[in-house]
Amino acid sequence: MQGNESDARLPTRTESHDTRPAVAQTRGAPHNCVMTSSTDDRTPRGPDIAGLQAFALEDDRLPPAAFVGRQDIIADIERAAARAAAGGDAVRGRTRLVFGAPGAGKTALLHELARRWRARAADGDASVPIPVDCEPGELTSPVAFTEAVLSALFPDSSHDVATSTTTEGGGGVPGIAGLRVSRTTSVPSLVDSVQAGRTPWAAIREAIQPARLTRPVVLLVDETQNMPGDPNGDGRTRLLAETHDGRHGLPIMAVLGGLGDSKQVMARRGISRFARDAVHSLPLLEDAESGEAVERFLARHRIVGEEEAKGRWRRRIAEACNGWPQHLHNYLCGAARALADARGDLEHADLDTALTAGENWRRQYYDARLEGVSADLPAVADIVGRISEPGAPMHRIVEWCREATETAAAGSDLHARMIHDGVLQEMPGGLVTCPIPSFRRYILARA
Repeated sequence: MQGNESDARLPTRTESHDTRPAVAQTRGAPHNCVMTSSTDDRTPRGPDIAGLQAFALEDDRLPPAAFVGRQDIIADIERAAARAAAGGDAVRGRTRLVFGAPGAGKTALLHELARRWRARAADGDASVPIPVDCEPGELTSPVAFTEAVLSALFPDSSHDVATSTTTEGGGGVPGIAGLRVSRTTSVPSLVDSVQAGRTPWAAIREAIQPARLTRPVVLLVDETQNMPGDPNGDGRTRLLAETHDGRHGLPIMAVLGGLGDSKQVMARRGISRFARDAVHSLPLLEDAESGEAVERFLARHRIVGEEEAKGRWRRRIAEACNGWPQHLHNYLCGAARALADARGDLEHADLDTALTAGENWRRQYYDARLEGVSADLPAVADIVGRISEPGAPMHRIVEWCREATETAAAGSDLHARMIHDGVLQEMPGGLVTCPIPSFRRYILARA
């Protein structure tokens, strides 16, 4: 879920589908796992009732239980990062944009990228990207952004890194050859230099020279749609533009996550020349992927039951969610409640009750999506009803919006709200459709 939409639903839920331990982690915390060895006395026994109860009440922004799908997008991002590391400042247009309606799994994808890269680095992978989690405020503040990047590059040192601390050999920082960081040598202070007017990238280049950055760095930026449209509004345009075209001369790229209008927002900020296939519109999950998430959810909570019963829960929840990640999570939250009431016994848990709870949360999700266009619901239903598979061209959607309102300006505003709120979504090839088939049916029924 995005923004403040969770206010419309009780209890709050999360859009993400990341693999994580039962206890929520802070940013950059190591990934833990549940011990499963049958020979270890510390191995948990029986269903995880406390975990089920906690899952049913999770906050929307926490990493969730099981990340599934999106492997083609992850592969593209990792290839782009590898090219950035190999090509240095010769690589242009390296930014990746991932967009979709609220609940499509954008935040989950960014969580998963950071999680798996940190896990692989902990296992000794010397080429895996270094993730930098960028909060919106950090992009606004040059000092905060510099600190975020330096924290990722030098996690065990202060931010005040001086080039005079280099040594021969591999150095003490993974992924950076020939650099050893001292906690006491801090002249000049890079953060102070940014405060004095230097650009973040200039300060960061100073921090790693003459060392060679051997691992690509990937900025993970969520909520892109909330960036101001004015390219001169703050320093974020310049920062992202330098990252996008590689003018900083470093193996660094950005992955931007946002709602359906993020592409237009970035274009207004002067960042529109993306590499081929660098813009990803998140599609529905396949039934097999949804089923995999259910199976991993049951395994994670050590649910007791016959395989036939597990298959029934897996099949019915996968069918009910229609491949939409937020719906999948809501149905799993309903399952968690039902299973906790049955003390983890699948044979005695009420699947219909779980599905009913998921359906109620689905309707709340749809109502929240329609709040921004409620005054124009008949027009919205008319436009959605005109769209046939596989979708309609963008110019035709704009035309229908103008026809449904009194002025061209009002039509443009309605079109923007429908994209922003997830009623419509631009798909690969430039076609526009209602991203969730069941949402389309709900709109038509409401009207």
